Amino acid sequence: MQLILAGAINRMKNIAMSRAWEKWQQDAADARRQGFMVAGCIRRMMMRKVSMAWEKWQEWYEQVKDQQYKMAGAVRRMMMRKISMAWEQWQFWYAEFKDQQFRLAGAIRRMMMRQVSMAWEKWQEWYAQIKDQQFKMGGAVRRMMMRKLSMAWEQWQFWYEEVKNQQELLHRALMKLIKRKLSMAMNRWFEWYDELIAQRDRLRNAMLRWQKRELARAFYKWHHEWAKTQVTSPRNRAESTVQDRYDYTAYTQPKPIIPALNAEARLGYLVGDIPVPYYRRGLNNPRAVLVSQYTPPL
Repeated sequence: MQLILAGAINRMKNIAMSRAWEKWQQDAADARRQGFMVAGCIRRMMMRKVSMAWEKWQEWYEQVKDQQYKMAGAVRRMMMRKISMAWEQWQFWYAEFKDQQFRLAGAIRRMMMRQVSMAWEKWQEWYAQIKDQQFKMGGAVRRMMMRKLSMAWEQWQFWYEEVKNQQELLHRALMKLIKRKLSMAMNRWFEWYDELIAQRDRLRNAMLRWQKRELARAFYKWHHEWAKTQVTSPRNRAESTVQDRYDYTAYTQPKPIIPALNAEARLGYLVGDIPVPYYRRGLNNPRAVLVSQYTPPL
């Protein structure tokens, strides 16, 4: 105790010398640390290959140790499978038990202190509302106090979005101009691919109609009968009678009306995608009832 008091008194008497001594100690420690780091960097540069090999060996050794640990754990689990399964079952049960205890204790506390719990929840709701109102009011007040700055900020945001959008459009246009052949080839490929997909779908539909011809006929006949029941007013019923007769005739006897269509319509009809009543309705009677969007089997 006397030594400590004597040291403190000496430090107070020689406070300037004590501060200089402490500063020298700190500077010496920093110098030693910097010298150690610089020496390490120089050694790594002089023995770069050795340093790289050492780091590589350290990484490999960590991987090997991790693999050994995992393999030993897997082997122990296989050798003591029953104990492992029991341990995992106990862990699962214990976690469920602790969770149930926590929930049950909370529920009991809420029941025992129902008024306090209700007051706490009410205070939380009120506090959240107050904080939200304060945030909105603070924002509104700041916008009113710095109205010019707020307007300038919003104007800059709008201008920046417009500039970025224009830059993007200009970049795309320039890229299309610079790589015009590639762009044309890409557009052509898209068109060809769309046409290929459409032809595949049409051929598939046509094959299905050929394979299930009786089912297609039955469906068209049912659709024809169902369309009759959808006519409500007498005028529509009168106007649709002739068209329904024609449509049913077109479904049952499609070949005589094919030459009356143009080449594109005939191709679409044969493939199985463009319905014949669609063209007849557009040429003869725009108000006619279209019985079906499907074409009959050939």
